[in-house]
Amino acid sequence: DNAFTYTGRAETLRDLGRFGEALAAYDEARQRFPNEAVAYNGRAETLRDLGRFEEALAAYDEARQHFPDNAVAYSGRAETLRDLGRFEEALAAYDEARQRFPDSAFTYTGRAETLRDLGRFQEALAAYDAARQRFPDNAFTYTGRAETLRDLGRFQEALAAYDAARQRFPDNAFTYTGRAETLRDLGRYRDAEDVYRETLNAFPANRVARNALACLLIENGDVDSGVALIAIDAQRCKQDWIDYHVLAMADVKRGKYREAGTRLEYGAANCPNIKQRSVFITTLAFVRVRQRQFETAIELVGQLNNNVLPFHRPFVKVLEAHAEAECGRLKGATSAIGEARALGTAQVVTLANHIAKRYRLGDLAPPTMNPSEVEQLDAEIAEQEFALALRAA
Repeated sequence: DNAFTYTGRAETLRDLGRFGEALAAYDEARQRFPNEAVAYNGRAETLRDLGRFEEALAAYDEARQHFPDNAVAYSGRAETLRDLGRFEEALAAYDEARQRFPDSAFTYTGRAETLRDLGRFQEALAAYDAARQRFPDNAFTYTGRAETLRDLGRFQEALAAYDAARQRFPDNAFTYTGRAETLRDLGRYRDAEDVYRETLNAFPANRVARNALACLLIENGDVDSGVALIAIDAQRCKQDWIDYHVLAMADVKRGKYREAGTRLEYGAANCPNIKQRSVFITTLAFVRVRQRQFETAIELVGQLNNNVLPFHRPFVKVLEAHAEAECGRLKGATSAIGEARALGTAQVVTLANHIAKRYRLGDLAPPTMNPSEVEQLDAEIAEQEFALALRAA
């Protein structure tokens, strides 16, 4: 018997989305080859695919106990802590892994990604720079740095960074999709669509590109074409839940708020991934704002404020400011705007500034606005909120 025939079969089942069968295959591999680390780590990774994060954490702990010199067991445990929203613990776990395995690039890039989760973008940028210097042949040190430049609103620099990454790593799909996302940030929608289609031609099985193209088409009003790209029959893995969120946003674009709300309530109740569950609740709050159900939106924001993930907090605060302002509670709205500005990406800050101007909050309040100016601001706010909600997943 050869261990690789068993673990390879299990990995193929994972690739096919047949996670229950993959888990059984890894269990068989682990029983037959108890000294094979891949069987343990693969089982833990499959539990993550299934959203069974506490079990995955225990599985990685077991792998670390059996294989204390295996870097994957350590970095996988840290990644699972990120899945659970336990970012400070994840950061500490990556620091431990980096000390034990200084030659593992994933311990560096994982730490940088966790800093992004925490909204500590300048530190993340520095961490990616350090990783890129140490691992110049690792594509993720380049794409992660470019993504962080996007977070900071430095879009032209991000575009140049993705172009450099694509030249260096032409077989890495993230260099394509990241470039397309940046073009989208810059409002170059046709160019972004061309790059997404180029990505799908080069990587036809890439669901990230397919999902992103669907989002772009929906955002620009071609809802039917966007929905046609989404094909799910059940919510089995993370990407399925992302696609389900896109379908809810397609309902919003069509003005079907009740249908969108039903989808989002289902996702908020049933999605196993804490990050994605937070996205469903945030987007549901956005839909309630659209429906002018402002008190309900504030209640949802309250749920999130009690347990909101750092990378969602700025958008949540913008929604809170919008709803509070509509309810006439300007002090609360002003406070929420301030927090959104302090923590948010460039897109969130722009939206926060528009809301501050619209409701005459703080330093951006104009002396007067005529009805046409108010109408224009309302349209811009609605468009920007939709874009942020659509991309949240």
